[in-house]
Amino acid sequence: MQMLRARRRLLGGSIVLLAGAAAACSSDKVNNVSTPIATTVVVDSTLLNQTAVAGTALATPITVSVRDQNGSPMSGVILNWTVTAGGGSVDSATTTTNVSGQSAVHWTLGPAAGADSLMVETVNGAGITIGATATDPAPTSDRAAATTAR
Repeated sequence: MQMLRARRRLLGGSIVLLAGAAAACSSDKVNNVSTPIATTVVVDSTLLNQTAVAGTALATPITVSVRDQNGSPMSGVILNWTVTAGGGSVDSATTTTNVSGQSAVHWTLGPAAGADSLMVETVNGAGITIGATATDPAPTSDRAAATTAR
């Protein structure tokens, strides 16, 4: 009789244990859904290293794409644009990606010839630095005449 009671207790405990394990597995499936996170900011390589006269805008706006951890485009991501070298400015310090995950700014280079750079970042820190070169303006006819006279 005592053996029968022990078996019932063991059997009852096993059922509870299995039911608990099944509940834990089903809740894992619910929690396994991941929220998209902006992990990558990409710029088309043809837009890198553009050149313009110092103090003027680049011919082609800087366009970036934002992707999530699965490589899918993300719309509605806020981007912060900061000139980090050379001076200059962008037409909007903050933009938001469109339905294709893209956003663009017009970048005016700094006043002196040399290397300029622009950083674009998401609020979670994903970002990229883009470089451009500001060149000396072409000599005006007055400057050319003064140079020739010397």
